[in-house]
This record gives sequence, structure tokens and C-alpha cells, in this order.
Amino acid sequence: MSNINFENVLPEGTILKRRYSIDAHLASGGFGNTYVAIDNETNERVAIKEFYIQEICVRHEPDGEVTTGTTGNRDIFDAQHKKFHTEAKRIRTLDNEHIVRVRDLFSENGTSYYVMDYIKGYNLYNLMKELDRPLKEEEVMHMVEQLLDALEYIHGKGIFHLDLKPANAIVQEGSGIVKLIDFGSSKMMENGRPKVTNTGLNYTKGYAPLEQIEQNIEKVGPWTDLYALGGIMYNLLTRQQPPLPSDIAENGKKVLQLPSDVSETTRHLVYWLMSPDRKKRPQCVKQVKDYLEKKKVANSNPSGIKNKTSRKKKSNLLSNIVKAIFIVLITVSIFCIVYRIIGYTKERTPDETTIEHKSTKEDSKYVRDSLIRVKLGPEYFHEYSYTGNVSTSNDNLPQGYGTAVAHLGDGRTCTYKGNFKNGLCEDNTGKATMKFSNGAEYVGTFVMGYFKNGKFTDSEGCVYDGVFFKKNQLKDGKRTHKDGTVEYYNNGDVIRNK
Repeated sequence: MSNINFENVLPEGTILKRRYSIDAHLASGGFGNTYVAIDNETNERVAIKEFYIQEICVRHEPDGEVTTGTTGNRDIFDAQHKKFHTEAKRIRTLDNEHIVRVRDLFSENGTSYYVMDYIKGYNLYNLMKELDRPLKEEEVMHMVEQLLDALEYIHGKGIFHLDLKPANAIVQEGSGIVKLIDFGSSKMMENGRPKVTNTGLNYTKGYAPLEQIEQNIEKVGPWTDLYALGGIMYNLLTRQQPPLPSDIAENGKKVLQLPSDVSETTRHLVYWLMSPDRKKRPQCVKQVKDYLEKKKVANSNPSGIKNKTSRKKKSNLLSNIVKAIFIVLITVSIFCIVYRIIGYTKERTPDETTIEHKSTKEDSKYVRDSLIRVKLGPEYFHEYSYTGNVSTSNDNLPQGYGTAVAHLGDGRTCTYKGNFKNGLCEDNTGKATMKFSNGAEYVGTFVMGYFKNGKFTDSEGCVYDGVFFKKNQLKDGKRTHKDGTVEYYNNGDVIRNK
């Protein structure tokens, strides 16, 4: 098995198709890697998705060629590779401002790539995390209007998305336009029936209705995507995971509690969209739009004259929210750059500052069991006993390779072996280790003291292999439980259970 680590992604500076220069690795999932790149012909930033099955693919150095280990794996690769091509070709035919645009599709390195517009902004999942609050009803309904436009367009093309969720809708910075992404689970229909029936239906819990969970492709329709839209509305309004359709069927509306200030119009729409019985949901996007238009006219514009500027105002509102988040993040980043250099040893006062400095043989010395205190990184590693190299010109902060032991209280300890930078665990070799006295262990890369990309085994024997958000939260990877069950994570969401 190939881990989700830096050995499995293309390095920065890689040139694809003699045109696209890889700028950074953006994300990885079970079936692919996504990169930010520069189109050297247009000098524009683009996003590139690479087909790469994390469990069976191997990348060879130095040419980056992708292969599989066995004939059986090759059959799996070929089948999914064909599906990847179909997905790219399907999206490439779409032309709607609320759907990410595919620019190019090509094969190289024994696999395939497709090039998309790079959307600078936040997906709805991360937007809510940055705001640290549920979204207001006006904000949610503005996004819903745009997602309805996207769904109406693809349904008109005979395509059902089938993985609609907050992580798959991005609010573009500046314009406030919402764009639908990731058609990897989509299905093409013809005369109301699926063109291909030999592949299963992927789904995300909370956003999938019964017909999708039960793999009943014959019952899939526009109402399936509309159920997911209801799940998005519920999530954005409450910051809660939507309930399962079985729970709704058993307990009714009481499991769909919404804030008291949500209007009856929106409340009814969520109930309608998330009906467990597909026949009781809206049967097409037009029914939802007609419902909203009727309520809008009745409640806010009794004269019947449409307000043509309302949507533009809402776009400006959403755009301003996203802009505000970016400004806050830039401010925080500047603060962190300054604050990062305030690591200190026991002899140092909290008001002293240092300049980030890379130690050399001349300003480095070896210490044993030295007490170190820092202010950044995980709280449990703010004070530790250190053996290794320190920088004498940077207030004797650990710099380079060393070993540290932190005491967590109640007799528990945490031991780190790897490289340090300005007193923080910072190691890109993939071989640094952090072992906890309860038996938990992490092996991989570290950034600013936190896990970045590697394998974490918890005290109960569950193993997560993949990429982490800051503060060691699971992002993109695979988690194997002790009983053999497997969960796949995509941007923090569980996307597939086996």
C-alpha cells in the first residue's frame, strides 16, 4: 500500500504537458491528488487533478511515472481510470458560471490529469469554520439560489451530481459567486435511466437520501441532489451534521431543529427537501424556484414587481464576508510571523524577541536535558526537556535534530524525535516520530509543531494515514479501525466507508 505522503505527490516545479508548472500540492483523496499550478502559456493560476489511487499506486523517481504493484491492482486502476476520464469529459462539456470549468485533459506519467479554473476562496465547510458561527438565513438562501441554478443546468444535461455537500461548493473571493465542484460521483442519465449501472453510488452521510444509501440507482433523480441541498441548508444554518434519512423517517421534523429566527418559508423548504420519501420531495429544481418566488412575492413584494438588484446586493454581501475573512487571515498571518519568534528558554523573559535564524556549526551547540519553553505549537508541547542541537545566536532554541520529552500531567509523557526550527517540531523528512505514553504514535512530517502528513496510530489501535489540518485534525486520508472497517476522509469529511 502507498501512503498519502509527499513521496506520492509531484514535487514543486514539475512541468506537465510542457505547459503547466506545479506550484503547490493542494489536497489528496483516495482517488487523486490536486495541485495548484501555473499555466505558462497564459501565466494564469490553475488547479490540476491527477488520477492516483492512494492504496495501490506507486510513483517512481525521478520521472514521476505511476504504476501499480499487481495485475489485480492494474484491473482496478484501469476501471477507475476510465471513470476519471469520463468525469473530466463530462465536466468539460458544462458551461455555467456556477460550475467549475475544465480547461484541459491529458495523459502523462502513466496516468491522467485534468486542468480546472483555480477558484480563490472558501468552500462552504471552511467558510463556516473561519466565521466560527452558523450562517445567517439571508447568506444561506443566496447560496441556495446559486446552487439551484447549477443543479438546474446539470439536470438539464442529464447529469446528477450525487455528492452535493458544503465541501463541494466554493464561494469565489471578490465576486461572491458560488461554484459547484467535484463530479467524481456523478451519473449520466438517458431517458430517465442511468447510462452505466455497473458502478456503485458513493455518498456522504447526512447528505444522501435512502435511495442513494441503498444503492438503488433506478430511483435516483433530481430529487436525490435536492435532498443533499436540504442537508447543506441545515448544516449552514445550524453548524450541525444533518441527521440520517432513517432518523428523519422515524422521528420526523423534531430531528431537524432549526434556529428560532429562521423564517417559516426556509424552515418548510428544508423539511420538504429532506423528506425521506423521494416522492414527497420536489421533483425538479423548477418546483423549488417556483416555491421561493411565490413566497418572495407574497412576503416581501406584495406589488408583484421584482427587485432586480436584490441578488446583486446579496452577492456583494457574500463577497464582503469572504473578503473580510481573507483580511483577517492576512492580519493573523502577519501577527503569527512576529509572534513565532517569541519562543523562549527558562532564563528568558516573555518580552524578549529573536530573529528567525538557521543555525550553523559556528553558532550551534549540543545540550542535554535542557528545559525549553515556547509559546507556539500544540499546548502540550509548550514546555519540554530537550537533548540535541540549539542555536546560540537564537537564545539557545532547538535548531536541527534532537529529542524532546514533554510531561502531559498525571504521569503521562510525549516524546518527539526529529528536526526542530526555532524551538518547534519542524520536519519534512517523513521520518520524525512522536510517541505518547498511552501507546499512541505518529510518524511523518511536522509543521509549526503540528502533524502534517503521516501515519497516526491511536491508543486503541486505529490507524489514520494521510494529511492533517492544523491542530492535528484529520483532513485527507484513510482511517482503519481495529475491526478492519475503513473510513476515507476528504477535506475533513468521511466520504466512504468500507
